Amino acid sequence: MMKYFSLLILTLSILTPAFAQTTATTKEGKTVLLYEDGTWKYQEQSASKSSPSAGSEFDCSAWIETTADKVSGKVITAAKKPIVVSKDQKTGFAILIMKSSDALKVILTIEIVGAGTCIDKGDEINILFRDGSRMTLSHASEFNCVPQADIYFGDVFGKNRELKELAEKQIATMRVWMRGTHVDQDFSTSQSDEFQSVIRCLSK
Repeated sequence: MMKYFSLLILTLSILTPAFAQTTATTKEGKTVLLYEDGTWKYQEQSASKSSPSAGSEFDCSAWIETTADKVSGKVITAAKKPIVVSKDQKTGFAILIMKSSDALKVILTIEIVGAGTCIDKGDEINILFRDGSRMTLSHASEFNCVPQADIYFGDVFGKNRELKELAEKQIATMRVWMRGTHVDQDFSTSQSDEFQSVIRCLSK
């Protein structure tokens, strides 16, 4: 597991700043990102990207990118940006989805904000899909107080059926447990589309 540890730690510098912004909507219906330093920019509309409809081909370059560490030679393919799911920018998740060049298919990393401070190995992640079905996963790494939940798919971790289901179904709600407390967040349609598209692209 240590070979994945440094990779996962590096993602924290990407995930944490995602909560330092607020959104607003213009009269024209465009979403604007408002930053603490007073600056702003229009939010990219993921809905305009190719949708992950069953049986269709879509452009994965809109969702994922591959980078290589020139020193180690390790190749990482990951979502272009974390998926931030939060109603108030104070409580919620920042989700990063990636895979490396080895047998491990997909790594799902969820940074939790606004609940407990620590998460134990085996703490559950409950998912409700839009079709009413459910899935339960669990934090696979060791105890940490980031707090951060890690889920591994493929290789010795298995869960190939669950990975396929995540690529085929849209998430409505996710609940992450942490030592007797939990954070619930509802996914918007665009967040569900983005999550499903990234999983589908990385699962190819």
